[in-house]
Amino acid sequence: MVLFTAPGGHLLNILASSAPLGLVAVALSLSMRAGTPNLAVGSVSALSGVLIASVVVVLGMPLVVGVLLVMLLAALSGLVMGAFTVLLEAPAWAVTLAAAVVCDALSLGFTQARTILLPEAPSISPVVGFAVFAVVSCSSWRWCRVSSPCWPRPCTSS
Repeated sequence: MVLFTAPGGHLLNILASSAPLGLVAVALSLSMRAGTPNLAVGSVSALSGVLIASVVVVLGMPLVVGVLLVMLLAALSGLVMGAFTVLLEAPAWAVTLAAAVVCDALSLGFTQARTILLPEAPSISPVVGFAVFAVVSCSSWRWCRVSSPCWPRPCTSS
């Protein structure tokens, strides 16, 4: 009811804040669907934001370069967690929990518990951000449905 009776600005604020959180939720749901919950999803996301702001403000790089660099680092962290899980035969939840603690410590170390302000805010429309989330969410749902023969329930027979 509030969405339809409130001015248009409220709906745009909701869309703008739900898109990044929705992308993190999609990442977590995919890892849970695979049967290996990744407890570091939120911490890697937070560290990514800190690193992007640090690259842009401290090193003076353009925002696009910072985003691409941090995406590469996030993918590399996933590979490292996967290597620890496979090579050491450690439980995935334990490896990702340790990675979450490390990411949180790095976030605090980089920021020294202070906010890093970007010189100019990215000019992405909330509608475009939410559309990206919707496309990623729908395509991940489709991927899960195609890749798992027992979807939507976990397989119980071998």
